[in-house]
Amino acid sequence: MISHIDQGFLSDAAVYAHSEEFWRQLWNRVDESARNNFGWVQPWFQPLPRELAEGNPIFSAVSSQLCRGIRVIQHEPTKNEVEILAWLDSFGGGSHDSARIEELVISCALSDLSAEIASGLMLPWVQGKSVSFGQDGNEPGLGLDSASELPQHQASTDFLHASQANDG
Repeated sequence: MISHIDQGFLSDAAVYAHSEEFWRQLWNRVDESARNNFGWVQPWFQPLPRELAEGNPIFSAVSSQLCRGIRVIQHEPTKNEVEILAWLDSFGGGSHDSARIEELVISCALSDLSAEIASGLMLPWVQGKSVSFGQDGNEPGLGLDSASELPQHQASTDFLHASQANDG
């Protein structure tokens, strides 16, 4: 059974603030040594008021050393299942621009399970390693729903290109 966290966060400032704090606490449990060694800074994007941000981002962090960022987009749950998408994107500059940041984007309805999956995606990214989305490691994005019992069983997956993710 999925346990959603902070439902109604978009309409309640206190719940929104709790969601922001939840993500900061999750971040603090991600490999502190790697965060320090690679100069990760949180937040990357200054938080906007709830009415403007609408959960995008609810959390962000960046490492200028690795030229990597993390952005978490939180949305309200639409079903009683885990809802999470993740993909790689880039921010700022062209493909050969030294200011370009490769970005791990995680979009989810916050739940105990989506937080666990998000943490598992953040860990290798923060350590400067690649993030594997598919079984063969070559897929560009990940979509999960909990038709299966994560994480004990294999999840059903739909792979998503960053261009598709931006289309909504």
